[in-house]
Formats: sequence, C-alpha cells, structure tokens
Amino acid sequence: MRMSKRVMDRPEIIVPEVESEETSTNNARGNTLTRNGTHYRRACLIIFACEVVERIAFYAISSNLTIYLTTMMQENVADAATNSNNWGGTTLLTPFIGAFVADVFLGRYWTIVGSLIIYFLALVSVTISISVEPFKPHCEYQNNGTLSCANATGAQRACLYVSLYLMALGAGGIKACVTAFSADQFDNNDPQQRREKVSFMNWWWMSISIGIMLSSAIFPWMQQQFGDWVWVGAVPASFVGVVFLAFILAHPLYHHEAPSGSPFTQVFQVFVLAFRNRNLQLPEDPTDLYETGSNGLSSNNENSNSSPSPQFRLEHTPRLRFLDKAAIRRQMTPSTFDASLNTDVNTHSSCCSVTQVEEVKLLLGVLPIWATNLPNSAVFTQVNTFFVSQGTTMDPSLGPHFSVPPASLISTISLSIIIFLPLYDRLFVPMMRKLTGNPRGVTLLQRIGIGIFISTIAVVVAGAVENHRLKVAISHGDTLPVPLSIFWLVPQYFLVGLYEVFIVVGQGEFFYLQAPPGLRSFGTAFLFGNWAVGSFLSSLLVTVVDAITRKLSKKNISWVDNDISKGHLDYFYWLLAVLNLVFFILFLHYAREYKYSQNSSSNYHMRDVSKYTGNSIPISFSSPGSENSFEEELAGTGHSI
Repeated sequence: MRMSKRVMDRPEIIVPEVESEETSTNNARGNTLTRNGTHYRRACLIIFACEVVERIAFYAISSNLTIYLTTMMQENVADAATNSNNWGGTTLLTPFIGAFVADVFLGRYWTIVGSLIIYFLALVSVTISISVEPFKPHCEYQNNGTLSCANATGAQRACLYVSLYLMALGAGGIKACVTAFSADQFDNNDPQQRREKVSFMNWWWMSISIGIMLSSAIFPWMQQQFGDWVWVGAVPASFVGVVFLAFILAHPLYHHEAPSGSPFTQVFQVFVLAFRNRNLQLPEDPTDLYETGSNGLSSNNENSNSSPSPQFRLEHTPRLRFLDKAAIRRQMTPSTFDASLNTDVNTHSSCCSVTQVEEVKLLLGVLPIWATNLPNSAVFTQVNTFFVSQGTTMDPSLGPHFSVPPASLISTISLSIIIFLPLYDRLFVPMMRKLTGNPRGVTLLQRIGIGIFISTIAVVVAGAVENHRLKVAISHGDTLPVPLSIFWLVPQYFLVGLYEVFIVVGQGEFFYLQAPPGLRSFGTAFLFGNWAVGSFLSSLLVTVVDAITRKLSKKNISWVDNDISKGHLDYFYWLLAVLNLVFFILFLHYAREYKYSQNSSSNYHMRDVSKYTGNSIPISFSSPGSENSFEEELAGTGHSI
C-alpha cells in the first residue's frame, strides 16, 4: 500500500471502545419510538421537501433579482450586482446562526419549525414588496413598449431588503438542520438503514439540482409571460406553506436528538485560554499538558469534562505551540493564575485538553487551502448578476414563437451537473483509478485544483463572449437587443456547471473530512463560509472596479457601467481570471505542502475504527474498497451544520 510520507506526520487518532447506543429515541410528544418499520422513510421525505422548497424559493428570487433591481428599482448594474451578492453571501452565513440555535437551545426540529415560519412570512413580504403598490415603485409601459418606473423611495427599498434578509435568516435554520435531522431518522446500527441513508443522500442532492434547474427555468418564464412579478414570490410561498403544514402534521414520526452543545464555543475556549495563559511557561515534556484518559475521562480527575470529544484522543504535535498554553494544568503553576480563574486545583474547568487544542490546530491547518479558494467562489456569484445582465441585451429568440428569459439560462448549470456528475462517477473516476491507484481517482486537493482551473477557463470564455458581443453591439449602434443569440452564453454556464462537479463536492469532502472528528460541523462551516466570503469579495471587487475605472475614464464610464454595451465587462471577467490564476498558483503551493489528516479518506489505507464509535461521529474509512461517501459522513455528524 502506498502512503504519502507527509500523512505520517499527522497526529494519530486513538479511539476508545464505547458502548453502542440504543435504537430508540423520543418523538416531538416525548413518546419513545423504536427505529423499526418504514416510518423513517416517510419522515425523511417530508424533511427532504423542506430543503427542496427552500432551494426552489431562493432560486426563484435570486435568478430574477438583478433584473428586478435594475428595472423596477432603477438601480445601476454595479449596485444591483453588489446588493445581490451581499444578500447571497448573507444567506450562506445564516446557517451558522441556525446551527448554533439548534445545537445549543432548540434542537433541530424546533429550529426547522421556526425557520419555516420566518421563511414563509419573508416570502409573503417579498411578494407584497415586488407586486403591490405603494410597496413597489409605480411603473408604466410607454408607447414604444418599454417599461418606465419611478425612482424607488427609501421606504420601498427598506421594505424589499428587509424582506430579503428576513428570508436569508429563515433559510439559515433550514439549511443548517435538514440534512442532519433527516440523518437522525436512520439507525446506524441497522445495516439496511445505513445503506438506505447513503442512497437517500445521493437522491437528495440530485433532486435538489433538478429543483434548482426547474425553478431557474420556470419562474423567469412565468414573469416574462405574464408580466407580473407576483408569480415569483407567491408560488414559492405557497409551496413553503404546504410543506410547513405537512412537516408539522408528520411530527409524530420524527426521531429527535437532544441539543449537544455548539462546537464554536469549544474552539473559542482554546483561543481565550491560550491568550490568558500567554505569560505562563510551557512544560518541556508535552505529556505534562492536560489530557483526557483513554476512557474519555481525565487522567488526573475523573470529574473532568473539558474534552469536547471523549470518543477519541489526538496525539500532541509541535506546531502552533502558542495554542498549547490552553492545556497547561492549573496545579502545575497555581500561583501564576489570575484570581478570576481561582478554582479547586484538582479540577480542569479552566484548561483545555491536548485533544481539544489539536482539534483547533487541524482547523487552522486548512485555512491556506480555504483562502486560496475564495476567488473561484467569487466567480460563481457572477452567474446571478453579470451573466444575466449580458443576456438582457441579446436576442432571446428560440424559433419564431418563443423567447428565452435571460435568467432561465441559469438552469443550464443544473443541467450540466446532471449530465457531468454521472460521467465523472462512471467514466472519469474508474479511468483515473487505474492510473493513480487512488480509490477516488484523484485526491481531494487534485479535484479542487481541477475545479479552480475550470472556473478560470469559464471566466475567460465569458470574457471572450462579452468581447464579441461588444463588437456586434458597437457595429449596430444602440439597437436592442443586440443581433446575437443569447445561446452564445451557454458555454460559460456549462463550464460553471462542470466546475461545480469538481470543486463543490471536492471542497465539501475536503473541509469536512480534514476537520477533526469532534469538530466536523466546522468543516462544513468552512464550505458555507467560503461561498459567503466569495460573494462579499465579489461585491467589494465590483465596487472598487466601478469606482476606479469610472474615475479613470474620460467619459465617466466604468467597466461595469449601467449600459454594459458602453462598458467593458470583458475586462472585468479577465481581471477575475487573472486573480483566479494567481490564487490557483498559490493553491498548488499549499496543496503540495499540505499534510492530510489521518482521519481522512484521502489516505489509501486506514485503520478500521468504526466499530468503536457506535452512533457517534465517524472516525475513518475501513478500506479503499469500502470508503464511505461525503454525504454519509455528513449525515452521521452530531451537529447541525
């Protein structure tokens, strides 16, 4: 068996044997249910529907948002792109709030209930703000067929954006909890249910992609066909309302896990104690630092509970030594501690275990990979903004009797995922497996690197298409639409879909599996955070480019001008390509130096410890021939994100 030398430098995970858990839990009424029969399937389908309608509603709004802001709200293209990106980024950050509430206070069921209520009310509010006067600007069609709208008032803008951000808040609780709550319905001790869980998760992601595709295609067409924005909000709101009622009525079917505490507080504790102990001297022997015993209890005091993950221990490593100060035991230097930390010297409530410190070190180890992925996340945000703006100026005709709404082309991304994902699994992986010997075909970082490269090609192609569109637009004066088919945009959309096949799944698996077992929810948080920061980065880039290029232009025209036929959107795309390429080179450097965690499936052979974990967090994969999927691992985590 081959194994990278760098892998051997990672701390080994030591897993104690624990008793497996019972196969019964409580339902919402407190009645005990055994995980027998097929009720868990019905429960999962209803929980699954919550996520599907959330995605349908989000894409119904987001795919049309840029057009609405530039036409009805009279925002310029740059401002509309910035506001759309900020809203999208916030939607990706709110799952952190939802996860915290679920893990610490309410549990997943009640968090989903509250979030669905907020989401439904937000959609109703969005529907009113985009379709009912005086909540929306007054608009009239002119004699030439163009729509003319009055400038939006401050109150109208506030009504729209408060509704949108309330929608983002509701989405946070849904996105954070539905995957883990559906996994709660399966019994990991039942081999049949474990197999069904993997199959269910695969269908989950495929169905969501189909839902996004249909949402992106149908709702822009409905708005264009009927000329009324009410359909964009009212239909998704009705879907959410129906699913909410079904979710409430099905509550006797659900299995529940009690709130387990947030991992965010565990990580925060390491940094706080390391800072407070900054003046203390580290012991020469790392074994003098505090650690839990092999049975999950303190080696010095059986009442200690400072270890966030008593199912395993991580060996000490010499890197990031300043964090080790969080594990200095009080009885070593009782006179040097602040009086505010004055507790019984036989307890360890004011120090962290070595395992807890090493978990944080593992999280910090993926930050360079995380940071070098930010520009390609910014690339994806162009789909709902400038890609759509390009389409609004092009010929939408598909035959003599049908025209394609510009926002509907977003559905081709989901279509390309549906096409390329099976090809990746059935053709690419087996072919590469023969060449590399890796059961995945390529390593997780190689998969991410391929995705970054494809995202760079996507914006280069988008720039080339925009350059051609500008030439056609200039040659035909102010004629709109430009005599160039909107289907010229299809290649860049398809490339974005192909990029998602590689990088989205690759990032999800990497961040999740490289996180320590006790902080797996942080791994998924890294994924959401990367997309969110990418959206905000795109907003910042648009604002800076708009300000600088407008100032340098003698005609006061920016690259991302409101009239994109006078600007140079192609230059903006190529700037994105250059940034992406620079960070791709940095990514290659950090990927080459990266040391995979030993609890990762990226290794070719792993020690089977799953028999010790019961229903707790999965630790590793048993063998190259039987490695679990990311979806199965994610479903097994004890936290909501």
